[in-house]
Amino acid sequence: MKKITRKELDDMVAQIVKQREKIEPYVSKYQQEIAPKIKEYVEKAVNEYHAKAAPKILQHKKIMMTLFYMYTNTTVYKSSKQRLNWQAVVGRVKR
Repeated sequence: MKKITRKELDDMVAQIVKQREKIEPYVSKYQQEIAPKIKEYVEKAVNEYHAKAAPKILQHKKIMMTLFYMYTNTTVYKSSKQRLNWQAVVGRVKR
């Protein structure tokens, strides 16, 4: 690894300070003007999601769970499960 001299280090620090001075006005403008707008927009979007989409998603989930349980209680599902188990047993015996 290359050793860095004190002068090189000072030059790098000076360069970083200069760059920071150039960027500073943009950062302050962002913090004062743009960031609050983004925060407001995000809060509005989250509130809208909670008001409109979330209940529908929850309702859809409940319906899908109900349908799944209704299907798992049917004879078709149970018989296919038994058939699969039986095939697995037969497969083991043949080997």
